[in-house]
Amino acid sequence: MRNRSPRVERSSPLLQGILALSLVALAVPGSSLAQIVEGTLKDREEETRIEGALVLLVDANGRELAGTLSDEEGVYELVVPVLGSFRLRAVRIGYRTLLSEPFSILKGDTVVVHLETSKEAIPIRGIEVKGTQRCRVRPEEGLAAARVWAAVEKALTSQTWNERVGLFRFEVLLHNRDLDSRARRTESEEMSGTEIVDEVPMLSLPAETLVAEGFVRQLDSGGFEFFAPDAEVLLSNAFLNTHCLKLTDHEDSPSLIGLAFEPAKETDVPDIEGTLWVDRSTGHLRFLDFGYTWVPFNKGRDQAGGRVDFDLLPGGAWIIRRWWIRMPTVERMPSNLRRGVSTTRLVGFKETGAEVKNVTRVIR
Repeated sequence: MRNRSPRVERSSPLLQGILALSLVALAVPGSSLAQIVEGTLKDREEETRIEGALVLLVDANGRELAGTLSDEEGVYELVVPVLGSFRLRAVRIGYRTLLSEPFSILKGDTVVVHLETSKEAIPIRGIEVKGTQRCRVRPEEGLAAARVWAAVEKALTSQTWNERVGLFRFEVLLHNRDLDSRARRTESEEMSGTEIVDEVPMLSLPAETLVAEGFVRQLDSGGFEFFAPDAEVLLSNAFLNTHCLKLTDHEDSPSLIGLAFEPAKETDVPDIEGTLWVDRSTGHLRFLDFGYTWVPFNKGRDQAGGRVDFDLLPGGAWIIRRWWIRMPTVERMPSNLRRGVSTTRLVGFKETGAEVKNVTRVIR
């Protein structure tokens, strides 16, 4: 065994979650050339192991290269895809993000990184929405909107990595509904049999494509296609650089605080606006509701949109529990047969979505 670095104990205002870090490089027997970083995550005050924290491997440019959840013993293991210098970022809902000091890894090495955190919660309970909020693109750290976004970001990041790594299998029930012109009455409904999938299927596309070409698109057939924002879209630079955020209260539930978003400037591209709703007491992301800045028939704009519900599993993983999109359906009606003039009327709404009925962790 050879020591890459001695045990270090440091405190820095830039690393608010870090209390201790231990790095040890171990020789790997045999001819395996895989690089591994592993260790445990503990609570310093209570001296307990932390289950369900998302541990991410980030490179010198801050890019996330690998991720996993700590298990019931607080243990994690990551395969390092490239050589170089890295840090670990531990994301725990309701607490400040922990960032390790840099460490390097060579070919075939196993590096052990033990992390200890403080119980410094992100204060959300005391945030109040006062007066007219200014909508800001990437609100500065310290502002109330930035504190709420920090809680949202943790849940979205965890949900994204859980599906990307394939930690779970989902039993999903899909549905399609035809609603009346007021979106109040279901006129027909089709439920598919449950399917076992690695990720919850949503009607979304890469953020860059949606921002450039729109969340509503006309098809060659003359119809329209609507898209929802998934977690990767909401976390992307393309979305965050073109949408502003502000705080809002929930009319019916004072226990929730909302982070509303809208396009930062007007464009000709159909965009979305909506609100991410967070539990004030826990900092947990509950759901997202959203609408479209443009739909094919203006009278259908208020009812067109969608919702995404998030859920925290007992082991600490975040998933999408259910989602739906509601889209207006229109038809052209001739009003003057001689002149060939036609009008468009709203005939109803089509709703499509999915619900997770069962979740199974993949044993690796």
